[in-house]
Amino acid sequence: MRLPDDADISEDDIQPDADLRGVSLQNAVLQGANLRGANLREANLCGADLRGANLRDVSLDEATLRGAVLSGMTLRGVTLRDGTLRKANIRGTDLRDADLRDTDLRGATLEDAGFQDVTLRDADLQDTTLKDADLYEVDLGGADISRVDLRGAKLLNCNIFGLLYNDTAVDLELLERLGADTHRTV
Repeated sequence: MRLPDDADISEDDIQPDADLRGVSLQNAVLQGANLRGANLREANLCGADLRGANLRDVSLDEATLRGAVLSGMTLRGVTLRDGTLRKANIRGTDLRDADLRDTDLRGATLEDAGFQDVTLRDADLQDTTLKDADLYEVDLGGADISRVDLRGAKLLNCNIFGLLYNDTAVDLELLERLGADTHRTV
């Protein structure tokens, strides 16, 4: 399914639980759209404005959201495995129970975001901003957090086995308390 680039989609245009696999919504305005439970697997949402949209329990596996605006919204229960959120604005977003394993988040802004029971296993978080974010029981196993700004972030009960980090702006004492070897070169 292909919609015109820059489409303006109101909340009545897409029904919850819709099957939109592979749809192109590049640069679409989806503010306030109710997409709860929709299948957006392999969708192209590059540059889309999703502020205020309901994406609870949406499947975005292998979807591309490069440069998308997802700030200040709820992404609870979203799955985005093997997808791209590169340079996306996810500031102040609730990502509780999200599955973002193997996702490319390079350069994304995740400032003040809430991560609880989130899977970021093997995700690429290089050059992201996680400043003042809350990370509670987050699986960061194998994730790359090189050059990530973690200043003011709260990490509690996180899995960091195999975590990769170089030039990360974080209190090294915090990483040591979490069990990271801060004396090695990655």
